[in-house]
Amino acid sequence: MTSADFELPSTATRGSRQQHWQVLGVGIDLVQVDSLKAALIRRPSLQHRLFTLQELEVAQRGATQLAGSVQLAMFFAAKESVMKALGSGMNAVGFTDIEVKVGPNSQNRLQLGGRAAAQAAVLGIESWQLSLSSAGLMAQALVFGLARLQSEQQESSHTARMFR
Repeated sequence: MTSADFELPSTATRGSRQQHWQVLGVGIDLVQVDSLKAALIRRPSLQHRLFTLQELEVAQRGATQLAGSVQLAMFFAAKESVMKALGSGMNAVGFTDIEVKVGPNSQNRLQLGGRAAAQAAVLGIESWQLSLSSAGLMAQALVFGLARLQSEQQESSHTARMFR
């Protein structure tokens, strides 16, 4: 396994072999909660350009234990992190093409649509891992764009390409 490949603990095995994943994109972003909150107050229409209805509802109803503005800042950081992982700028992908879904026990996952999904497909990204955190007035997101390695032969080929 190379440094860019890893095993996800929740993956199923195929035969006697664990499924391996290749990291195709990484993105990280840090957002000042107060800056985002101020921008949304100055320009209320901005919230509909940046967030999906579901994300706004999650923040408004307090579906998590975090304050709404902190939740939105984490969602925004996730969106910018995905854009970085895709290698695209803010104008190449719509913010609402990237949605953070909050599941049971506040487990977060990403759902891409539109141009973001198209760019991920071009890059070969099949799955995403997302980590969100906040401390004080800062919100952070880290994402990994992943593709399955299908065989040892492909893994060897990938390793050879990485070190050429």
